[in-house]
Amino acid sequence: ILLVFPLVFGLAAAEFEKKHEDKIKARIDAIRASVPDLHLGASARINECNFSLGSACPISELHEHEPIRIFPGGKTSCIDNSTKYAFQVYRGDPDKLAVFFQGGGACWDEMTTMRIPLCKVGLGGHPRQGLFDRCNTRNPLRNHTVVMVEYCSGDLHLGDTAQEYGDILQRGYQNAKAAVDWAAANFGGNLKSFVIGGWSAGSI
Repeated sequence: ILLVFPLVFGLAAAEFEKKHEDKIKARIDAIRASVPDLHLGASARINECNFSLGSACPISELHEHEPIRIFPGGKTSCIDNSTKYAFQVYRGDPDKLAVFFQGGGACWDEMTTMRIPLCKVGLGGHPRQGLFDRCNTRNPLRNHTVVMVEYCSGDLHLGDTAQEYGDILQRGYQNAKAAVDWAAANFGGNLKSFVIGGWSAGSI
């Protein structure tokens, strides 16, 4: 009996937790679905946008509840020239803007780029912690629109060159400029709050 009771209790507790977890998730989905989009119907909201398809990706067309990845095209590129560059937008209040420069090491020669890579070379996932946590009431930027300048160029967001080794492009300047230009085009000069920051390579 002593051996069976913990097993039965554990299974019951797991079932109870799963049941309520599903209820909470269903409630969150219902709330998200019920929030009206002031510009578009729910079917028209997007969480990815590409300039090459003829859209300037205005903020009014972006999803309000999920991070959006925007591919600006043009001269932008990740370091390996095979990954298209994108920056991310977490849509929030239209008069509060935060621009965040992502970090990820540095690659400055053939050794640190191709043999022993010391930098982030591709696009990552959508951060959900810290200033990107929209549910944390202690986050002072939880209501801001956040533009995250993704980092995959290995050049501290400053480079604009094609290297002689490999098929290596370091277009950090073009990448950052595309994100900043998009932010400038979508936000007027009457901001209540403007924050700029970054970490590691993004803090230079």
